[in-house]
Amino acid sequence: MNPLLDQFISESRDAIQSIGERLMQLENTPDDHELMDELFRLVHTLKGNSGLFDFPEMTRVLHGAEDLMDTVRDGRIGYSQSLADPLLEAMDFVSALLDEILAGGDGNLPADAERTAAAVALTDSLRRLITARAEQDEPETTAAEPLTASTPATHARPDDPADDVTDPTTRIPEAARMDAYRRMVQGQSCSWLSYRPEEECFFKGEDPFYQITQLPDPLWRRVSAREPWPAPDALDAYRCLLHFECVIPMDPRELTEHFRYIPDQVEIIPLQPAMLAIPTGETHDGLPVAEYLETAKSHLESGNHDGLARASRLLLELSSPELKVASALRWLLLVLGTQPDDTRLQQKLLDDIRRGAGIGDDTAPVLEDTAAPDADIISTQAEILALEDTPPWLPGRLRAVAASLRAAFTQAGQQARLEGMDEALRAALEQKASSPLARWLADHVTPAPVGVDPAPAAPSTVATEPAPTPATPGATTGNGEARKFGRRLEDNYASPSAIKVDQAKIDRLMNLIGEMIVAKNALPYLAARAETVFGVRELSREIKGQYGTLNRIADEMQDAIMQVRLLPVSFVFQRFPRLVRDTAHKLGKEVRLVLEGESTEADKNVIESLADPLVHIIRNSLDHGLETPEERRAAGKPMAGRLTISARSESDRVVIEIADDGRGIDPAAIRRKAYEKGIIDEQALERLTDQEALNLVFAPGFSTAAQVSDLSGRGVGMDVVRTAVARVNGSIDLKSRPGEGTRLRLSLPLSMAVTNVMIIVSAGQRFGVSMDAVAETVRVARTDIQCIKHQMTTVLRGRVVPLVALNDLLALDEAQVPNDDGEMAVVVVRIENDFLGIIVDDCRETVDIILKPLAGFLGNLRGYAGSALLGDGSVLLVLNPRELL
Repeated sequence: MNPLLDQFISESRDAIQSIGERLMQLENTPDDHELMDELFRLVHTLKGNSGLFDFPEMTRVLHGAEDLMDTVRDGRIGYSQSLADPLLEAMDFVSALLDEILAGGDGNLPADAERTAAAVALTDSLRRLITARAEQDEPETTAAEPLTASTPATHARPDDPADDVTDPTTRIPEAARMDAYRRMVQGQSCSWLSYRPEEECFFKGEDPFYQITQLPDPLWRRVSAREPWPAPDALDAYRCLLHFECVIPMDPRELTEHFRYIPDQVEIIPLQPAMLAIPTGETHDGLPVAEYLETAKSHLESGNHDGLARASRLLLELSSPELKVASALRWLLLVLGTQPDDTRLQQKLLDDIRRGAGIGDDTAPVLEDTAAPDADIISTQAEILALEDTPPWLPGRLRAVAASLRAAFTQAGQQARLEGMDEALRAALEQKASSPLARWLADHVTPAPVGVDPAPAAPSTVATEPAPTPATPGATTGNGEARKFGRRLEDNYASPSAIKVDQAKIDRLMNLIGEMIVAKNALPYLAARAETVFGVRELSREIKGQYGTLNRIADEMQDAIMQVRLLPVSFVFQRFPRLVRDTAHKLGKEVRLVLEGESTEADKNVIESLADPLVHIIRNSLDHGLETPEERRAAGKPMAGRLTISARSESDRVVIEIADDGRGIDPAAIRRKAYEKGIIDEQALERLTDQEALNLVFAPGFSTAAQVSDLSGRGVGMDVVRTAVARVNGSIDLKSRPGEGTRLRLSLPLSMAVTNVMIIVSAGQRFGVSMDAVAETVRVARTDIQCIKHQMTTVLRGRVVPLVALNDLLALDEAQVPNDDGEMAVVVVRIENDFLGIIVDDCRETVDIILKPLAGFLGNLRGYAGSALLGDGSVLLVLNPRELL
């Protein structure tokens, strides 16, 4: 997968997230125009970016979503939930495609009929929501049918009525049509293409010139303007007014595939040989057409192709090349040479000659003088040559004027009047001035009078000969400086203020800093050996000094890398508006979600571990906690329930609370349900406190749902939550009052990468206990230890704390060793909201370690959180008090 595609996927996921958030916000403020514009820009940008890759299904769906958002933004339809649902579904579809692309690994999205059908159906559903687009649609294209009548080709002006003729092939020069005819009779496909790019195409990442240049070399091509060009100082360089017309030696299906992202901007007509055999030119006078037609008819009926060809060549030699009869004769000779058996087309061409001569009609043939060139074209070229400025693109302007004049006189059949124009053009180019060509036009042409306010129009490029390269639009100011139009803010490059780094690189840095911490911890051992073993106290002192410096640098590096790994909890919170909205809609409830403290940061691994637990908690709150609008009204509450998710930092931990104002939890109902499911016995049923009863919701297999649904009732969820929170050394606390609501409090460590542990000693072995679980360490006299119901206890600060011996927990056949004063070392650990004292032989220092989980068959020892390597090279087993007990 290439880096560009990696960046596209990353940015697309961010865009989809932002789109979802803004769709949620619009449901509350549908009249927020700024929010609507921002949403449209996000969809628009995402669609444009997708066009850089070969993902047609993605682009098709995003194009439909963009059209719908554009309709809403213009105020043609109002925003509502009925619009939000399909738009969210479209974003889900795009997200699924991104997952599929990422899973493929090669960056390709292979063709899939089911995926294509789903994209088409989704796009159609989006477009059906657009009810007021009739005025936006382009005129319908006409079907390509061979015509018997011919229409003379005309010069292409922006408002040229020739653009609206039924058969567009009449605008193609005869030489190009004959070339296409020869290719088609040899078996090659040819197509007529009309491409009108959108005016805003440049802002959508589309390049019309690139689209055209990626096609095979055309047999003919014309580039024109769809409307008159504005004055240079009013020209918007980023508004596309181009219209491309081509005859392409290409199958229509291949052309359709090439323009599959913009099918509404192109018209493709499959060409047939008979469609191109249309004579064009001037009417004729004084030619022996009647005699020729009699001879030709006899040769055609007898099948004498050679005789018909000889008679046609003879009349062609007598005809002027610009005459329509000459064009018909050239076509007839071409047909005889390539398809001599096509007598139907040969008869059609003879009929064209007959009709043009008026033979067989009741009226005499109408003979006209040579037509005059188009007065508007001549007048416009004269106005262009009258401009006094000398911009850098003046040579291109002069060539365009000459090409327009040549086309106008050629179309009118007055090529003889073009004498001297080439010399005038050459002189104008050498002098870099318009005057030589303007003088020639004034001497040789008397343009027809025009109105007082002629419409300003620039010439279109006629592709009967190579067209000049268009220059950048612009003008000059009064002081001669170039004035630039349409410059965007993006043209000024600004260096990025942030870069994206792959997660693997951050993890590698974290592993390296972990190794440095282990190496740092070896220095105190080395200093002690230097003093006690080798007796070099000065060296020991220097090592300790260097250890202080290295410890400070390592701590700063660890903190810097930890800051890189920190993510805001909004990374998880962002999915909840959609979850709450869809779930509440499904349950028929009204819920107002409130998010607080989204900027609170924690380690990436901790944040990611929150995703599933929080989803379970929120679904439980929506299904079990919050009432229906009718129930809330009967209880005197607002019809819309309130669900609050907040985050904050407390010391070195992150606290997340999920609270609702629903029906709460009834401890008596919990007791009964737990007893029915066999989770507790009858004795426990009687002695459980209300808080202990509430904690039963975390028991595996416990559920209060009356029936199983896709939301709850399977007895899994809250036990999964507690397990997941415990896995990251966190704790969970549940508080609830019937009729008032429920609050869950999750307390999580800031980081899981580097663990601070206390080293304890028992039975001559060293163990570690995470400082997150340690509440305090105390010395308890033997006389202060009492036995209540076979359980050792003591009183600490007015609170009864149960005691257990670590050797008993680890099945070590040794008694705990007191100190010289007969006191036992006790480590008080916090498990949920309870405190427990673990009796050990001694408590030692605290160290930072890189905790590694136990692997292999040791992984089944749930009483251990993992292992770590100490500075002296020994292995430290870290206890998991929760599992150990």
